[in-house]
Amino acid sequence: MKGMNEMKREELVGLKDAVGGLQEFVKCFSGVELPYFYRFLDYMKNNIETFLRVGGRDYCALEEVLYRNWYEANNSWIGISTFRVSEEVCEESIEIYYQYALLVKQVAEYFAD
Repeated sequence: MKGMNEMKREELVGLKDAVGGLQEFVKCFSGVELPYFYRFLDYMKNNIETFLRVGGRDYCALEEVLYRNWYEANNSWIGISTFRVSEEVCEESIEIYYQYALLVKQVAEYFAD
């Protein structure tokens, strides 16, 4: 992330939308129970929405929270990389995981240094 002080409101909306897209995909393909990391995506989206609605100005505090949530969502044991499509929903395929990887990449780009 280039630093929240440099990030514009439109970019925060883009990040929120990217997180929302990833959430929708996970909801659709996870089956009955959402994976543990989903809660951190939810926290990210809610924090951005709240920040934008109240006209937040403390970008540094928001940056700290979003980085922490993104880090937790990527926990190597229970995070984004461990997601598997539920057999109840559909058969696993390369195309589905490719789509998932693209959605993760869209969010991750906001956190690249």
